[in-house]
Amino acid sequence: HMNKKSFRIFSALMLATLILSSCSGTQPVAAPKPPLRVGWSLWPGYYPMAIAVEKGFFKEHGVQVEPVFYSTYTNQTPDLASDMIDGAVTILSDALFDSTSSEIKVVLILDHSSGADQLLASADIKSPEDVRGKRIGVLSSTVGGTMLIHAMLDQNSISPSDVTFVQVAPEDVPNAIPGTIDVGYTFEPFASQARAKGNVTIFTSADAPGVIVDVLAFRREIITDRPEDVKAFTQAWLEAVQYWKDNPADGDAIIAK
Repeated sequence: HMNKKSFRIFSALMLATLILSSCSGTQPVAAPKPPLRVGWSLWPGYYPMAIAVEKGFFKEHGVQVEPVFYSTYTNQTPDLASDMIDGAVTILSDALFDSTSSEIKVVLILDHSSGADQLLASADIKSPEDVRGKRIGVLSSTVGGTMLIHAMLDQNSISPSDVTFVQVAPEDVPNAIPGTIDVGYTFEPFASQARAKGNVTIFTSADAPGVIVDVLAFRREIITDRPEDVKAFTQAWLEAVQYWKDNPADGDAIIAK
């Protein structure tokens, strides 16, 4: 049995041991965080990603980024919802749709589409009034594109039941007219490819302001656990946008490459 003096000495030794161990640097060091995996695809509002990488803006702001390129825009939606990527540059309505299955939070508005999202049609279709009874290509998972089509139908008093919807990705529209569809939702650069084949633009996002807004979104977990990285990503992105505005020729060259 300890007497009071022994107990005091023992307590002092234990306290000293605790203090020394806390100061000795033997505590586990936090593992380096993996790069932020951020999805992007071909759309002018997303091109600052290429500039930020090429000019080293992410590194300058102290964040590691692994851009994940999607040749088919809609493929990133399930990846974001299932935590395969940490964030994405995407259409606002698609991000909201994602959030029903996963915690997706918007942190930055990138652009308002004002004409670059388009409905392309075969040359015999001269205007939206001519789409009655026609096949319209759009993926139901592309919420923004679906909304744009419904805006066109609504503005021209056409019921959705008066057309046939066909599941066609925006990237495939140039090759799908006129074989699979008569009209298709797409965006630049694919809209230009479709026009080069003799197809015509009959409706654009300029005809339905505010319907398509592009955003940067991350999973809530990333925002909670890595707020400084999210902030650094945003700052680097904005720097890339400014660089493109200030140096359009060089910015275009980086993007084209």
